[in-house]
Amino acid sequence: MSIQQVQHRPPDFVKQLACTDRCQTVRSRLNTACSAKTLAHAGKWQRRNCLTSAASEGKAQVAGIEFTSIVTERETSAQPPVQEQDLENHDPALHNLPIMPLSKVKLPQETISLQLFEPRYRLLFKLVKQSNSRRFGLVLADRQQGMMESIGCLCELTHYIPVPERRRVLIVARAIGRFEIKQVVSDKPFVTAMVRDMADMTPETFQQAADISTAATQLWQCMQQVKDLAGKLYNHAGPISDQVYSTEVQRWCPDRDCFAATQDQLPTGQADVFEVLTKAGLLGAQDTASQLTEYFSAAGQSVDDLTEAQRHERFSFAVARTLDTSEEQLQELLAMTMTAERLISIHDVLADGRGYLAARSTLKDMF
Repeated sequence: MSIQQVQHRPPDFVKQLACTDRCQTVRSRLNTACSAKTLAHAGKWQRRNCLTSAASEGKAQVAGIEFTSIVTERETSAQPPVQEQDLENHDPALHNLPIMPLSKVKLPQETISLQLFEPRYRLLFKLVKQSNSRRFGLVLADRQQGMMESIGCLCELTHYIPVPERRRVLIVARAIGRFEIKQVVSDKPFVTAMVRDMADMTPETFQQAADISTAATQLWQCMQQVKDLAGKLYNHAGPISDQVYSTEVQRWCPDRDCFAATQDQLPTGQADVFEVLTKAGLLGAQDTASQLTEYFSAAGQSVDDLTEAQRHERFSFAVARTLDTSEEQLQELLAMTMTAERLISIHDVLADGRGYLAARSTLKDMF
């Protein structure tokens, strides 16, 4: 329509034409916005389903659970998911385990305390409490990158303490072993996976057993040297006793005399837990908490039932918990399956600290 034709039309037609142009402009903008919103929503949904897609393809790697690309998700969306029973029939050693991701590494034989605020984790531990095994897994995870490790710490629930007035649940558990994720089953409302229990390799020859014992003895001697250098550097009156080490270190160390002194020191009991939580101000009304608390006896082997190699394995993890090192290095120690290798790695870390203390002690003597 030309400009001259528009000028000969009534003014109402001009207004109507302008209104029509504005409506088309607004409609075009709305369509563009809706398309962008739809694409954003689709991308968000694909990211949320990324872990499940990785689980259906079995993308569990030693370094972590890898996420699949959007193209791979579209190609495999029509495939039926892997059933839990099929995995169990394929490998009887696999079992289903609820998993809670953490930002810190937990090691075997460690007492773990957790405060639960999120409804999904409160539901998780409510189900764990009702199960026969009362077991769950803790895995190092990076929420920003959406990755979690495939090897974690197997835990057994010992205390379940609801605090209704503060809308939280306090959990105390005992780390009893390790596991490796083979297949992620679900990530809603919390992560569950098919896992296989893992432990250090049992020495098959006399030489392998001797290497483990030698590594444990050398590590204990290095710890004694660090303790003596620290006492000398800071002018400690007399030699420092082995009481500076944790109870777990003393219990599993190669020194039999130090081990005998810890026989009457049992793991944390119910009364000790309430005392610690009360001093920390985590409990509401203590009488109410005592009535609502459910206490479970932790299953475990007797000290006399453990072999020498199992004692050295526990000794390595007990010393590793005292190291001032990164979470990545602790994860590497957790993933090792050779006790001697783990003991040597810990010895190298302590040897660096021993050299530093020796240099400072020498400078102190000179000046």
